[in-house]
This record gives sequence, C-alpha cells and structure tokens, in this order.
Amino acid sequence: MPSSLTYRFSELALTTHPPESAVEVSRSGLIDYLGCAFAGIDNPAYQKVRAAFLPLAGQKGSFLLGQDTAVDPATAALLNGTLSHILDFDDIHSDVRGHPSIVVLSALFAYLPNIPNVTAIQFLAAYCVGVEAMARLGRAMRHKHYETGFHATATLGPLGATVALGYLLKLTPDLLSNSLGIAATQAAGLRAQFSTEVKPIHAGFAARSAISAILLTLSGVEGNRNILESQFGFFKTLGMDDALPSVCLNDWGKEWAIEKPGLIFKLYPCCGASYLPISAFLKLRENNSFPLNEIEKIIVTFPLGGDAALTVTKPETGRQGQFSIEYILAAFLVKKNIDLSIFKDKVVAPDILSVMPLISREIDFQAPSLQEAPEKRFAKVTVIYKNSRSISYVARSLSKVTQYEIKNKFFLNTKSVLKDSFDVWNNIHSMKSSKDLKSLLYSLSKTQ
Repeated sequence: MPSSLTYRFSELALTTHPPESAVEVSRSGLIDYLGCAFAGIDNPAYQKVRAAFLPLAGQKGSFLLGQDTAVDPATAALLNGTLSHILDFDDIHSDVRGHPSIVVLSALFAYLPNIPNVTAIQFLAAYCVGVEAMARLGRAMRHKHYETGFHATATLGPLGATVALGYLLKLTPDLLSNSLGIAATQAAGLRAQFSTEVKPIHAGFAARSAISAILLTLSGVEGNRNILESQFGFFKTLGMDDALPSVCLNDWGKEWAIEKPGLIFKLYPCCGASYLPISAFLKLRENNSFPLNEIEKIIVTFPLGGDAALTVTKPETGRQGQFSIEYILAAFLVKKNIDLSIFKDKVVAPDILSVMPLISREIDFQAPSLQEAPEKRFAKVTVIYKNSRSISYVARSLSKVTQYEIKNKFFLNTKSVLKDSFDVWNNIHSMKSSKDLKSLLYSLSKTQ
C-alpha cells in the first residue's frame, strides 16, 4: 500500500506546507470566488437549483453562501458550487483546463462548521493544496480527456476538493487514499452541457462528491485505495491511454500552482477560451477604428484544440453566447465593451445578431496542436476591410489582472447583494485566526 501512486500522492498532499506567498495569492482567489458567487445569487438558473434541492435538504452542519439557512454539508456544497459558477465569471487554471476555486472553496465552506477551531490560515492553506492537487491531476491527465468531451472541472474537481478537505481534517494518507477512490468513482461531467443551465451545476456536483467521499470514508466505507493507478481506475479510464499518472507526483512543494502558472482571473463573464481572441481584438482596436460599414469580415484563428470549449457558433441566448467567440466579438463591436447584461438567458439582441455573420473562425493545421504543445497556445484575429486592407494580431498570453481590477470586480458584483462587502474585503486580506474566519462566515451570511 505505501508504495502505491495513490498513497504517495495522498502522503505528499497531506505533508506539504504552502509558503506564505501562496497563501497570500489564495486571498485574491477567495475574494474573486465570493464576488462571482454573490453576483449570481438572484440568477434564475441558480434559483431553479435551489428550488430542486433545498426543500429536501437536511438541517445542520454546513455553511451556505449568502444566507443563514441551516442545511446539510452535501446540499451546501452543491449550491455553493453552482452559485459560484452560475455566471462563468470565476477563475480558471491552465493546468486544470477548468475552474479550480469554485469546487475546492465550495466544498471547504460547506464542511467547515464540522471542523472545530480552524484558523483562517489553515483554511487558505487547504485551498492552496486543493488547487495544487487539481493542477497536478490535470497535468497528468493531459489533453485527450478534455478534447474527447469531459469537463475537467467536473472530473478533476471531486479529487482536488477531497484533498483539500482531507488536508483540513488531517486525515492519514491511507484514509485520504480511500476518499480519493470514492471521489474518483463519482468523477463525471460532459462538455455537451456547455452553454446550458447544467454546466454550472457540474461544479456543485463535484464539490458535493468530495463531501460524500469524506463522509463515507469517515463512516468506514472501504473502497479501492489505488484508484489513480488501477487498471480500471481514474487515469486509465478517463485518460484513455493519453495520461501520464506519475506526473502528479513530480516536485511537490517546489512551485505552487496557485502562484505559477497561477489562477487566471476573469474580467468578462464568458468562457476562458475566448480570452486570447478578446486580447488580440482589443490590441487591434487600440490603433484602429472598426466602422461596421467598412468591415468585410473578421477571422479568428486557433491551433487545433484551441477553441474546443467554444462550443457554440450561432447562439440564440446570452447564456449560449458565453461559449461563442462569434457572439463575444460581435458584442464588442456593437457595445464597445461587454458585461453581465449581454449574457443573460434572454434572446440575443438584434443589433449583436446582425453583426455575427461578419465573424468566423478557422484552425491553423500547420501550428502545433494544443495536445502537442499547450505552451504554444495562441489566437489570431484578422480584420479584413471592404477596401481589401487587412490587419491582424496574434495573442499568446494574457495580461495579468491587477489587485485593483480584482477589487473593482468584487465590489461591482457584490454591492447590491452583500451587506458588509467592505468588511468582507478587509477581513479576507488580513484574516489569520479562527475568530477572523468565523467573522468572515458571519458577514457572508448577511445579504441585503
């Protein structure tokens, strides 16, 4: 047992100690997570999920974002995860190829009342370790998993959140190995649900799976403790012979995924795969005008696999538009900027709809695919005018989001719903003790 990959992964996760620099970065991740969650608290899709599960929920032992209603930890994790992803405004991570914070933090918040005397630093450290676990599993899983149709947030998330909970609970490596086996057998989520109301529930399912894995282990349920390396286990089955399982063990503690390559914070509530094209478009717009009557067409070029998450080409609603580069760039052309208002579930506005035919996408088959060279990911935007003039720009990286931008996003998203948003901001950036953490939970339960 001690020589197994799963045991070693568990042991490394449980004995690691995030440096102060990683914990400080986690504060920004937490504040962004909360901003995204509270911005969606009145969203009709989230209200549907609440209506489905709250009436049957148990009545104790959890923390539910945005209200002081007592529910069970599994229901709280499901609702916390759904809420924080309902707007698709939350952070992403390139190693995960998905959204780590919404799963890890949603599970931690849900289970927190069951662990006495947790300090804020311990909570943030567990968050760091959960993100680390998800990133390592993502690197080891590689690309075939995602490009076949699995949603990595939903499949890697149960294991990452289980590691975070196990770290906070100070489980033994043997018990965490068992928990990972139970989490892995629940790992599921299909990219076919992108652009629907089900996609954000993937985060809720993943967080709930982690709670279930921990509760079942603590109740004595025995499962496969070698799930990462088993013949019919996590990597072999979901990786489809593309995975490299041992990669998840490499150099624990040398660098922290929450710092490098780091969380990618969103300034626009749409799919992360649209961010390189947006960056290229905005770079072109700095020195060029785009009169609609003078544009012949706009072409967005990706490497093979680069637009895999952008599953919609002809959206009919704003929600579908979150996954359509055609819609997103058309909205920039018409509105000059984009915000939450254009991604609601209503029918696409006629002015944006009329511009979308100008925008098309193509694949550069001469460039390395995302599977071959993920570090060479790019998006090229070419604007062709009716007078045959053309301009183009290739974006290969994203500008770092500043602390000011994170703060501004948080206050814009929470000002109408969170009663003590300023106190929450200050608390998160200074909290250390268990008293500080309890104060944060109290503030997060008070909405306008």
